[in-house]
Amino acid sequence: MKITEPQLGAPCWAELGTTDVAAAGAFYGALFGWTAEQNPNPEAGGYTMQLLGGDPVAAASPLQQQGQPVGWTVSIAVEDADATVAAATAAGAAVLAGPMDVFDLGRFAVLADPTGRSSRCGSRAASRARPG
Repeated sequence: MKITEPQLGAPCWAELGTTDVAAAGAFYGALFGWTAEQNPNPEAGGYTMQLLGGDPVAAASPLQQQGQPVGWTVSIAVEDADATVAAATAAGAAVLAGPMDVFDLGRFAVLADPTGRSSRCGSRAASRARPG
C-alpha cells in the first residue's frame, strides 16, 4: 500500500535516532531492501532518508541531544503543530523540542506524554506532496 497523503491523527513517519547512521542504513537495507540517501545539506546534520522503490519510508539521523537513547520515534500527522503543542501541554505533556520549521517540509515538535513517553507531531507544508 502506497500512502500519498498523511491522515490527520495517524502515524505518518518513522525516524531512527542512532549513533551510527551508516551502519543502520546497511542493516535496514539488507533487512528490508531500503536504500539510504543522506541529505547533502550541512544544516540537515546527517539526516538520511530510507527509500523503498525510490519512495521515502523512514529516516535515520544522528542523536541530537546528550543522553538521547537510540531508538525509533513515530510522528503523528496534525493540521497545526503549534495548536497541537498547546493542546498537549494543557493536557499534561512536556515539550521536548519545537514547534519548529524543518526546511520546506513543514513544522514539527517533540512531546513527552504525561507518562514520559515521547513522540513527534508534524504539520506538513502545503507545498509538499508526500509526508516527511
